[in-house]
Amino acid sequence: MLDREIAFYKSLHELGVSTTFVTFGNYSDLELKNKISPIKICCNKWSLPRRLYELLIPLLFIKIFKNAHLIKSNQLFGAKFALLVSYIYNKPLIIRNGWLVSKTFEIKGADKKYLKKFNRLEKKLFKYADIIIVTTILMKNEIVKRYSINKSIIKVIPNYINSTIFKPISTQKIYDIIYVGRLEEEKNPELVLKTISQLDLKVLMIGQGSMKDDLQNKYKHLDDKIQWINSVPNNELPKYYNKSKIYIIPSEYENNPKSLLEAMSCGIPAIGANVMGINSIIDDEFNGILYDNSLSDLISKVKMILNDEDIRKTISRNALALISENYTLEKNVNEEFITYKKLACN
Repeated sequence: MLDREIAFYKSLHELGVSTTFVTFGNYSDLELKNKISPIKICCNKWSLPRRLYELLIPLLFIKIFKNAHLIKSNQLFGAKFALLVSYIYNKPLIIRNGWLVSKTFEIKGADKKYLKKFNRLEKKLFKYADIIIVTTILMKNEIVKRYSINKSIIKVIPNYINSTIFKPISTQKIYDIIYVGRLEEEKNPELVLKTISQLDLKVLMIGQGSMKDDLQNKYKHLDDKIQWINSVPNNELPKYYNKSKIYIIPSEYENNPKSLLEAMSCGIPAIGANVMGINSIIDDEFNGILYDNSLSDLISKVKMILNDEDIRKTISRNALALISENYTLEKNVNEEFITYKKLACN
C-alpha cells in the first residue's frame, strides 16, 4: 500500500509538487526517509504519548504548515487533524476518501451510536473541505445526498493502476481461480471455496482476516486444491495474477476495488458479484462477467469462461483497454495536479 502512495507522490514531484507526510508513527518512520525521497516525512520522533502528540501536531511542525500551499488528508481516519491545521494556518483543505465509512458501517449493521459518531465526523469534514476527492460517482452522489454538500467541490478520481507493473506476462497458468482480498464476511470469500468444492479446480487465496482459521479448517479436505498465502507485496502480485486463469471478486459490496482493477490490468478475466462498486467497473460479458450473487450462477459463469477461450480473449482485451483509458497512474496524477493548481491559485 505504501509503495502505491509513494509512486503517486513521486510522480507529482516530477510536476513540481513537493510533499511532506505528517505521520502518527514514532522515530522508526524516519527509516523510510531514503525509500520515499524526495517526499519528506515528519513524525513523532520525540516518542510523545499518542494523545499529547495529536494535540501538539499543529505546533510541532509550524514551519511545514506555514509554508504549505495545501493541506490534504488521504483517508477519513486522521482527517480531523488535517482540518484543525487547515483552520489554524488558513490553508485550503483537500479530503480524499477511498470509501465512505458511515455507508460501510451502515451496511454492516454497526451500533447506532458508533454510526452517529462517524456521520458527525464526515459531515464536519465535508462541510469545511475546499475539495473532496472520491473514487466513484456513487460516492459523490451519496455524499451530496447525505450531507447536502455542493457537488461542484467533489472531484471523482478513481484508484489508479501502475500498468508498468500490472501487465500481462506470458507464463504457465498454475491456478484456475485467484482470490485477492481480506478474509472477512463482507468480502464473501467462502463462496469461492464453495465453488471449487463442486468443481475440480485449483484456487489461490491471497489474504488474511478473521475468517481464515475457520475457512482453513472447514475446507481442510480440499487442501490439494487450495493454496493459502497471507500477504504479498503489491509489486509481486502481478506474477500471481498472471499464473491464474480467472479472478473472482465475490464481495457483498465494494467502492472502487483495487484488486479487480489489478487483475484486469494483467489481462485476467474477472468474474464479479453484481453489486455496488463491482458492476460499475465490469460491463457484463464485455470486459468481465457478472453473476447474480448465487452459488449456482457463479459455478455456471466459471464453467462458461473456463470452457470458452474466445470469450476469455475478448474479455481480456476489453479489460486492458478499460484500464489504459481510465485507471492509469499518469491520468490520476494529472487530474489531481490540475485540482491542486486551481485550489492553490484561488
